[in-house]
Amino acid sequence: MVSKESLSRPQLVSFGVCDDVRFEQFGKLTLIGFYGQGIRVAKLPTVLSKLAFFAFFSYFEEPSTVSVRLLSPSGIVVLEAQNVQLVIDTQERNLPQEFRQNLLFFQVVPMQLNESGTYRVSFQFQGHPEITANFHVSAIGA
Repeated sequence: MVSKESLSRPQLVSFGVCDDVRFEQFGKLTLIGFYGQGIRVAKLPTVLSKLAFFAFFSYFEEPSTVSVRLLSPSGIVVLEAQNVQLVIDTQERNLPQEFRQNLLFFQVVPMQLNESGTYRVSFQFQGHPEITANFHVSAIGA
C-alpha cells in the first residue's frame, strides 16, 4: 500500500541520458542513442547536436513546479530552468498506485561539452529537498 505522504514526495527512480526521447502511443517512450549515465566522445571540447535527459520519479501528485539545473564538473551552469509547471498525467490514475510514475524530460540543443568529468543535474521540487543525478563525460583518447 502506498501512503498518502509518498504520493506527495518525489523520489528519483531512474535517470538516463540519450540523443533523443520520443513519445509514442499509450505512454511508451523510444530512447534513441542511449548513453545511460556515461558519455564517451572522440575528443573534448565537442558539440552534440542534441542531448536528452530523462528522470523517472515515483508517482506524486504534488508539488506543481520544479527547477532544474545542469552543472559542469567545474560548476559552470550549463542549463537552468526555474519554476517549470508540471503536468500530472491523469492516465496514470488508471494504474494501481505502486505502478504509477512521473517522467521529467528535457533536452539541450545543441549540447556543448567542454570538460571531462562528472556533470550534475539537480531537481528542486517546490517545498522538497533537492534531488540530484549525475552523468560522466570522457574523451575516448583520455
